[in-house]
Amino acid sequence: KNPEGNRSARERLAQQREQEKGREKRRRTLIVSSAVVGVLALAAVVGLIAANVGKDGGSDSASGPAITPSGATGEDSLTLPVGASDAPSTLTIWEDFRCPVCAQ
Repeated sequence: KNPEGNRSARERLAQQREQEKGREKRRRTLIVSSAVVGVLALAAVVGLIAANVGKDGGSDSASGPAITPSGATGEDSLTLPVGASDAPSTLTIWEDFRCPVCAQ
């Protein structure tokens, strides 16, 4: 038999296996890199959407005149009396209807 022919066939097989390993490694690297880029892109899109929620691009002021409820008294009609006006005790409530987070 031909020992050199067998050896060269073995060498060719070994070389072919090395090439396959290299291709497989490049393929895995490409898949992992693509997955990482995809996840980062998705995170960027979600971040942009979350940052722009509630922004309509319009003015922050309400349109139209302010409407006061009937029976409102006091300066700027901001007081709403409840109960008898000659009651021995009164309770004053101050409220800020703007959200402390978004200031609206």
